[in-house]
Amino acid sequence: MSGVDTNLLKHFNLAAQLGHDGEHWAALSAYRSVIARASEPGGPKSSPAFIATARMRVGLCLKDLALHEEARQEFADMAPLAGALARAARFEYHFAYGTTLGRLRRMEEMYLELLQAMSVAEAMGDYTSRLERCWVKLLSHAEQARDWDFLEQKARLAADIAHKRGMMRLYVYATDMASVARHHRQQLN
Repeated sequence: MSGVDTNLLKHFNLAAQLGHDGEHWAALSAYRSVIARASEPGGPKSSPAFIATARMRVGLCLKDLALHEEARQEFADMAPLAGALARAARFEYHFAYGTTLGRLRRMEEMYLELLQAMSVAEAMGDYTSRLERCWVKLLSHAEQARDWDFLEQKARLAADIAHKRGMMRLYVYATDMASVARHHRQQLN
């Protein structure tokens, strides 16, 4: 991240190493400290992309700590900064935000956020692997939430897209999930 104070970068990298080492509480504290220092009036030189990246990492730490509501709030609060992220990071932001919403069983919001991730993936020229990753997470969260109507509807859509794009793994998974949803819905009736 060019133009960002080297001391801020050093502390950011320390936070990243803590997170990589599984020290999520320490990483969370370190990222928050970096954000506070970068946000000080007259403080060290920073950039919107740097602050957005640090905020995203706070959300990821909260997610890793299974503090899903706090992670959702962090991702929601940083949404205006997401446009400052490079495409790959923007994909990760929307994916992390979407899967956090899935953990909270907020199916429609999850779907919309993962659609954003898919849109970014396509803008990057990735029409398969990242899309598959999004669909698999979306369907697995719907199954865990036992939202059979949502699961069947989205599984059919995923299967249709997978079939058209030759994504056979996703096609098989999505058709299986549609069958699971139908089976559970029939048992309820």
